Amino acid sequence: ETLDQSKGLASNDIGSLLATASGELWIGPRGAEVVQCRKDGQLRTFQLPIGGGSVIALAMDSAGDCWVATYGRRLLRVHGEVLSDETAGTLAEPCEIRGLLGTPDGSLWIGYAGQGLGRLKAGRFSQWRTDQGLHDDYICNILPDGRGRLWFAGNRGIFSVREMDLEDF
Repeated sequence: ETLDQSKGLASNDIGSLLATASGELWIGPRGAEVVQCRKDGQLRTFQLPIGGGSVIALAMDSAGDCWVATYGRRLLRVHGEVLSDETAGTLAEPCEIRGLLGTPDGSLWIGYAGQGLGRLKAGRFSQWRTDQGLHDDYICNILPDGRGRLWFAGNRGIFSVREMDLEDF
């Protein structure tokens, strides 16, 4: 199967994809300030805030909401049919987000370009940086290993941290 502009995509240049267990395919087209979701053959389009830029990263949280990071330093959440800007609930000064990860405990992990690691959990934001022992402040990818560690890719290589150590900090 092929999905392109002739079938409703905002652009044929795709920067981010996220497939969910519920059968949704979230799509972040480059050069278009939208995020799209395909489910059961239907394509829904959510307009991003003006000036927000296109999608750089996507993640699903444990509640089934889709989180969207944009090149315009925005953190957005799609809950049902509503897209909301959640940027204000994170860093005081917005920074480029490179990676997102939702985990079963309700956390949304955020990898920043120069500001380390962030986490939104139960409406509370936490941040870790190299001055608190993190290996790198530039994090572009976050993966869980299923054994209690988060793995990070950044500008200084790959490293891991036990989730419990982050929680204890």
